[in-house]
Amino acid sequence: MKVLHRNGGREIADTNIQLTRRRKRFPWIKMILVISLLAYLGYGGYCGYRYIKSLPPKPVAMVDGSADDLKELQVKYFGLLIYIAKFVAVDGVLARNKSDDAVVFAKSANLPIDTVVAFQKTLPLAKKLPDGCQIQPITVYREGTVTTVEISVLDGGLKPIHDLTRVDFNVIANGLRLHRVGVVEYVKSQKRPSIAVLVDRSGSTQGTPFIRSQEALISFVNAVCGTAQVRLFAFASDAKPITPWTSNSTELVTAIKSLQAEGGTALNRAVRLAVDDLESGDSSKSIVIFTDGKDSFNDKTIEATIQKAKASKITIHVVALLNTGENDEPAMKGMTAATGGSYRPVERPEGLAAEFVSLAKSLNKPFYRLLILDPISAPAKLEILISNLSPLSLNLN
Repeated sequence: MKVLHRNGGREIADTNIQLTRRRKRFPWIKMILVISLLAYLGYGGYCGYRYIKSLPPKPVAMVDGSADDLKELQVKYFGLLIYIAKFVAVDGVLARNKSDDAVVFAKSANLPIDTVVAFQKTLPLAKKLPDGCQIQPITVYREGTVTTVEISVLDGGLKPIHDLTRVDFNVIANGLRLHRVGVVEYVKSQKRPSIAVLVDRSGSTQGTPFIRSQEALISFVNAVCGTAQVRLFAFASDAKPITPWTSNSTELVTAIKSLQAEGGTALNRAVRLAVDDLESGDSSKSIVIFTDGKDSFNDKTIEATIQKAKASKITIHVVALLNTGENDEPAMKGMTAATGGSYRPVERPEGLAAEFVSLAKSLNKPFYRLLILDPISAPAKLEILISNLSPLSLNLN
């Protein structure tokens, strides 16, 4: 390559010259400025975001009609709560809980509560029972998906407690409270049963047999008087009623204690008197006979009397003391079999009390019948709670 010398213009031939570029410096200062600017902007944005978040929310203007729509919804919801409370009124506890919910909502929505307060006043309150009361089971059975529980509620003197309603009962199955439960008090839905008690006071019962029979009869009337009306008839050489129809156990006990054993055995005449007395009644009717012998007056009217008892739906039960050897078992068995009753032979006087207690239980009707419509899967543990009493636990298999 030829190069002309600038000073003299002379040529310099075949001279090798190495060309190089000048290296540029990295712009550190600009980069630092950019990073600083970005950091400043980021910090400013963060502070702005925090400030905006700290501001209270701005009220949103409601469109026309939205306030009225809200009030209408509140009124409808309030009405629905009251409807639910009334719908479940069969369960007074649940109904009161739902009506309480309606009151709370009405107050929060500034709605009038007069309607629900008036409804609450119609709901019954659970009764508080005196100390010493108890629940006694009678039976538990199932028909399809319906479970029936029959119980007695007794006070400290073993007298029945009446007028309990659904609100007094809580039924729990495996820890869950059931709602679809109906409660019926038996003596409120059906007439009080009538029981005529015929007492053999003939001379053959003198001594221990008669004393034991009096004790057994006293236990019997004490057991049945809560649910039935009773009339005492005594027979020896004659037969006659010795009390009016009554549920007063004290009156009946006094009459039993006043009896004396003497004379013959006018059994058939006593049965006829009791059947004639019960014939016109429209309640459940029973005759309970205590005797140690057979009729001693050859009364031939007994067959007609039994037929009248059968036609009048009078059930005859006989507790027969056998140790005297004077019984007419075929006649007693025929009498009870024809009327659907029971023949209960007792070998010794000491066995009379247990037999009369057993008979009283069979004649006693349940005070309360609980119909549980909620399906229950067996096996299950049922608990019946009434007011402040100790719960009754039952096993459903």
